[in-house]
Amino acid sequence: MNDQQIRQLLLRIKQLPTLPQVVTHLLKLIDNPSSSANQVSKIISQDQSLATKVLKLVNSPFYGMPKRISTLSQATVILGFNTIKNLALTAAIFEQFGDENGNAHPDFNREKFWEHSVACAVAAKTIAEHIHYEMPEEAFMAGLIHDIGKVIFDQYLHEDFGAALEYAKKHKVPLREGEKHAIGISHTEVGAWLAEKWNLPGHLNASIEYHHSLQNPLKYAKIVATVHLADVVVRLEGYGHSGDTSQPTIREEIWQVISIDPDRMPDLLDEIRIGFDNAKEFLRMVIG
Repeated sequence: MNDQQIRQLLLRIKQLPTLPQVVTHLLKLIDNPSSSANQVSKIISQDQSLATKVLKLVNSPFYGMPKRISTLSQATVILGFNTIKNLALTAAIFEQFGDENGNAHPDFNREKFWEHSVACAVAAKTIAEHIHYEMPEEAFMAGLIHDIGKVIFDQYLHEDFGAALEYAKKHKVPLREGEKHAIGISHTEVGAWLAEKWNLPGHLNASIEYHHSLQNPLKYAKIVATVHLADVVVRLEGYGHSGDTSQPTIREEIWQVISIDPDRMPDLLDEIRIGFDNAKEFLRMVIG
């Protein structure tokens, strides 16, 4: 299916949401190495909800500050640009897609789906730190939104997505095959289309589109392989439910990109469990 056919199919979706202007501006500013904390805090101050979340996070027990932080500029310095970016993007995603669908399909529970996504984010960050990937916080966000296309399908093509879930379960195939059969495209394709519309960084787009196939540009090979491994690990460990009932397997190609000592896996799994609890608290503050 070419780009034109994909876009024609997506006309069935009334209107995919746009990224809030403040968040778009914030992401561009943070990606500019010459930006200052004062500039970033001024942008945050334009969105009362986001500003409240930033102050709520920095004053949470998670950071254990000895005295209350009352200014956005202080909060920005303490949290750091990467955390601010993750918070802003996470809040925007949950504002658009976080609510449970009232007509939920029995094989796709939004709460369980987000548990899976959070666990994948934590696992991706943990693996990224282990392999000395230069931006582990970026791996967290890549893991969090790798399956965003499933939520788009559930929200905008609910009946077709239900048919995809049922086909995949009945024929014991990966969900993306059920999506191809029932809808014509997979969640990786529609997720990448949203990432393109939101002008997200290339590594996030690549992680969404290629985390199953690994047929990604060499520039993003490491983070895509990291998200692939994280996805499989958390599915095998039973964190939440991604909606895919097929048995996950690790693609052999990833070992050509990242190297993990098998003896370290028990320690990594322990770190993921601890990180998962912390991340759930982070999300409660972001979306609460």
